[in-house]
Amino acid sequence: MSLSAPSSNASLKPHLVLTLFPDDPSNTSLFLATGALLYSVRTDNATGTTRIHRMRGISSTGAKRKPKEVATLCTAAGFGEDVVVCAERGPLLLRNWLRVQTVSTRKCEEAYAFEDELNRRYEWRGRWNQSQWLLELFAMDAPGAPIARYTRSYFDFEYDSGRAPPQEVDATLTLATRAIELQDLCVASCLFLERTQRPGMMDIN
Repeated sequence: MSLSAPSSNASLKPHLVLTLFPDDPSNTSLFLATGALLYSVRTDNATGTTRIHRMRGISSTGAKRKPKEVATLCTAAGFGEDVVVCAERGPLLLRNWLRVQTVSTRKCEEAYAFEDELNRRYEWRGRWNQSQWLLELFAMDAPGAPIARYTRSYFDFEYDSGRAPPQEVDATLTLATRAIELQDLCVASCLFLERTQRPGMMDIN
């Protein structure tokens, strides 16, 4: 939980904003602005396996559709390596799926690259903005503004000009139109990467 509101100079045009509650990449729910549940993230404490399911609403016959499992992260024990299964792809080592990149700018402290099913390359770039950690997704074939941004929850001390207790603002994942093309992949890569940023959870070697 951060103690101040984030800000960014990079312009992102929101198409979809998902609210995460609680702010825990291992066990959370992602909600639409309407309050409807879109993704469910659950980790089995016994096995360490994390599964992400997307809700699919109601079918044309009126039956409730079964949630679709869009990604699975199998956390290895001992000296094994973490494995990801995403969409229709086979198992991949986490470090091969989200590859650490060389950081070449002061505005970016960490960078991780991955490809979509069309082999288009994307980079999650992490940086501190004052006391706020931001993850921003960039499309390498369309340089410029980020296409997605994850912001951790924080306390807004400017709420009601200080006359009321600080307001807690939930974590959000904001997607531009381009990110909708790889929505499930965007959500999964963001959450699995964010786990590496939380002390005691996991790491990408």
